[in-house]
Order: sequence, then C-alpha cells, then structure tokens
Amino acid sequence: MPANVVPSDSPAKRPISAGRASGIVISSIIAAASAFLIQVISARTLSVDDNQEFLLYWSLLFGVIGIVAGMQNETTRAVTAARSGQSRLAPGRLGPRVLSGGLFWAGLIAIGILASSVLWAPRLVPSTSPVIVIIAACAVVLYGCHATLAGALAGHREWGLFAWLMGGEAASRLFLAVLAGVFLAGSLLSMELAATASVLVWALFVLVSTPSRTAIGARADVPMRRLLSNCGLAIASSAASAALITGFPALLKLVSGHQDAAVMASLILAISLTRSPIMIPLQAFQGVAIAAFTESGASSPKALIKPMLLLLAIGAGGALLAWALGPWLMRLLFGDAYQLAGIVFAGLTIAAVSLAWLTLTGTAAIAASAHRSYTTGWVFAALVTLGLLFLPLGIEMRAVVALFFGPLSGAAIHLNAIARNANSRAFTER
Repeated sequence: MPANVVPSDSPAKRPISAGRASGIVISSIIAAASAFLIQVISARTLSVDDNQEFLLYWSLLFGVIGIVAGMQNETTRAVTAARSGQSRLAPGRLGPRVLSGGLFWAGLIAIGILASSVLWAPRLVPSTSPVIVIIAACAVVLYGCHATLAGALAGHREWGLFAWLMGGEAASRLFLAVLAGVFLAGSLLSMELAATASVLVWALFVLVSTPSRTAIGARADVPMRRLLSNCGLAIASSAASAALITGFPALLKLVSGHQDAAVMASLILAISLTRSPIMIPLQAFQGVAIAAFTESGASSPKALIKPMLLLLAIGAGGALLAWALGPWLMRLLFGDAYQLAGIVFAGLTIAAVSLAWLTLTGTAAIAASAHRSYTTGWVFAALVTLGLLFLPLGIEMRAVVALFFGPLSGAAIHLNAIARNANSRAFTER
C-alpha cells in the first residue's frame, strides 16, 4: 500500500461516537463548573480588593494560555492531514514533530511575558509580583505541551483521552482551589498558585498512557518552517481571541484605569457567567469540527447557517433569563458586594453569541486552510473591540458594545473568506 494512503478503517478516519461526544460534553461541563466554582470560592474567601486582583490574574493567565492554545487547532489539522493521506511532504518523508513547534512558540511567549511585565504587573497583580509573573511564564511553557497533546489526541481520534485531559485539567484546578481557599484559609497568592498548577496535568497523561505518548510524538503534514508559520498564524489569531475571551477583563482594566473594585469584579464575574454556557462547549468541540471539516471538505457558509441560528436561539433565550435572574443570582453566589443591572447581564449574553459566531466561523476557516483570513478575522475583531472600549460610555455599556460589535466584524471576514474558498473549489471542479 502506498505510504500516503490510509485504509477506511484506520484510526485517522475513525468518526467520533456518541459516547465519545458525550465525554467531550461532560468534560466541557466540568471545565465550566470548575471555573465557576473557583470564582465563587475566591469571592467568598478573599476581600473584594484581593478578589479583583485574583480575577485580573485569572484573566491574564488564561488570556496568555489562550494564546498558546491556538496551537491546538493547528496541531489537530496537521496531525489529521498527515494521518489521512493529505501530507504535503514528498512520499516517504516524515514531517517534524508537532511538539517542537509547540515548545518553540510557547517559549517565545514566556519570554515576552517576562520582558513586558514591567508595563502591566503593577496595575494587574501588584500584591504578588514578581513571583507570580515568573510562575505565569513557566506555566505558559508547560501549557504549550498541554495544547500540543490535546491537538494531537484529536488528530489521532483519541476522543476519550481528549475528554479526560480536558476534564482532568479543570478538575485538578478546582481541587487545588478548594484546598487553598477552604481548607488552607486561602490567601491571594495561594489562590493564584492553585489556578496555575493544573498546567502540569498533561505530564501525568504522558506518563501513564501509551496513546498519549504516541500522540505527543505525532508528526505534522508540512515541513518545519511551514509548521512554525502555521502555528504562528494560529497564535496571532488566538492572541486576538484571548483578548476577546479570557483576557478581556485584564484589557478592560488596563484601558479603563482606576475603577471601583466591586464594580470591576462584578463585571468580570458577569462576563464569565454569561458566556460560559455558550463558549465552553463550543470551544470543546473545535477539534472535532476541524477534523470533520478537514476530512469532508464541507467548509462553506451554507454549512454554518444551522449552527449559527442555533447559537442565536440559545443566546436569545439566555438573555431573557439573564435579565430576570442575573442580579439575584450574582448576589446569591458571590455576596451582596457584587451587583450589576439585569440589562447588562442580557447585553453580555447577546454579546456572547457574537463571540460564538466568530469562533465557529474561524473553525471553518482553519479547516479550509484559510489561515490568513482566520487570523485577519480575529485580529480585526480584537482591534474593533479595543477601539470601542474608548467610547464615552459607562464601563458596563462599553463592555457590552465592544464585545458585540467587535466579534461580529471578524465573523463577517471569516464568512467572506469561506465563501471565496468554496466558490474557487467549485470553479476548479467544473
């Protein structure tokens, strides 16, 4: 059999079963619940001022981790293509190991964190610098391994291990936060360390699981230079996505200057509460979607209509519930010091739909190998969002407007690129 031909029953073409899909859903629920419960613990065990700083560190850490996580999607694409006979290398030639690309970019990002910390650390994490800055930089390198392993597991169709890795990383973070916040009468630094230490979970999988060791040693479908370039484009776009998703509160704080700690903490918590039900499951299935789009070649605007309408329906229903129940739920969960109007909750929920559309269309663009358009969409969305943060509005309304219109503009760019790609493919096949 030729080297680049994969039999139909090969794991490279193994579809995801209902049970494995359920595992991914469950792991995404665990991730959402973990983040939510950690925020409850921090609000209940830390002072308002310390909790604001913890939430800003949380935003910073997972904003940077979100940048590194961009490599996961490219790793999934590269491993899927290599294993399904779509390698762009000469017959018999092995591609580079995907882990090498992950470590290269994660190391550069960690250096960037250390070099730039003088600009942001005094405003975001003044109480625990410089120790927590060094820890965050180390965490980024470790998460590069995590993202590579997750992407390669998706590329190998090891959906069970993929789900366990996601759920295990989130569950370990929650366990450590409970330990730090409840049983050790947590301080700010102990909570920050608890939020960070889960980046080591991938190493346990590699230690005890043969498929995980195989996956982390997987090879790409392109030469090293192209792999680094593709990862770089993915990282550039994921930097923009991190600014819009996990890193947005830190960005909002840096742009807004001094704000009341209770107002800022309340807004951060509300953003997390309103977007998690939509974004976490969607992000969990990105690897599945990329693999399916890549193999079927079905990336087209028509293929996205139904999921986009479904997301809109979920968001509209969620906005009504958020308007009615959001303020009460926030006081119940986090305490009377945290308050926000119902209209802000509703607006943030609708804005989450815009972000979900941007994520979904970006996934389709990656699967269509439209890497530059994918990056352009995310970067443009981030720039529009940043510009809207300077509007002469209250901080809550600025956040709503920026988080709605910024991602919407990027999704339009993705859809345009996907349509051009589909038209070009149709013309070629005539």
